[in-house]
Amino acid sequence: MKNKFNKKAVSDFVVEDIIEKIKSGQFEPGAKLPSEKSLSEEFDISRASTREALQKLEVLGLIDIKHGKGSYVSNSPYLKPLQEIVASKLLTADVGIEELLETRLYIEQGTVRLAAENANDSAIDELRELVQEMDVVVSEEDTEEFSRLDMEFHLLLGRMSGNTLMKRMLRTVRNLMRDQQEKVNNIDGVLDISQKHHRGIFGAIKEGSPESAQRCMTEHLMEIKQRFVSLG
Repeated sequence: MKNKFNKKAVSDFVVEDIIEKIKSGQFEPGAKLPSEKSLSEEFDISRASTREALQKLEVLGLIDIKHGKGSYVSNSPYLKPLQEIVASKLLTADVGIEELLETRLYIEQGTVRLAAENANDSAIDELRELVQEMDVVVSEEDTEEFSRLDMEFHLLLGRMSGNTLMKRMLRTVRNLMRDQQEKVNNIDGVLDISQKHHRGIFGAIKEGSPESAQRCMTEHLMEIKQRFVSLG
């Protein structure tokens, strides 16, 4: 069966539909949204497109994605107009890569400290599994899959931080940098270096050392910054 949408941002149709249902009251504050699988079947789109739509809604502050539990309508519906305007302006702003890198550095330094302070056994196990999966991808030199898992790794740290605002800011900045990040990951040797840093960050979090986790993250992002500069 052919997808009912045209090629332009399939996920946007899902975003618009869910926003309308929130506005109409069909999805009330605190309500759980249909599962990713159910939404994919309803709109006849891939799980990846559905996941992208949910991530966009989270960036807008309209839903909260609770790992392993599902997606829920935000309990602050009166903030919707402001959230939509702010997110829209930020996502379409003409922001330079250096500004994005600086912003990402400050956000992720704080995020990883909080992640190390708040980590529980379940989160550490999830992070370990993700790092192990990334090890396999690096050995296979699968740059595209590594880029996806790299995003997942950093967003997981955002969730582990327990700070909703930092998590949303991190997702927004990462989305703005996605294309450039994929180009950096294609540079020879970058996957190995990045993964070494990821393992260091994981080790520091596992040991419960916020200072070490922040230091590893800083080294990681400074290395990434140099790679971005080398792209011109």
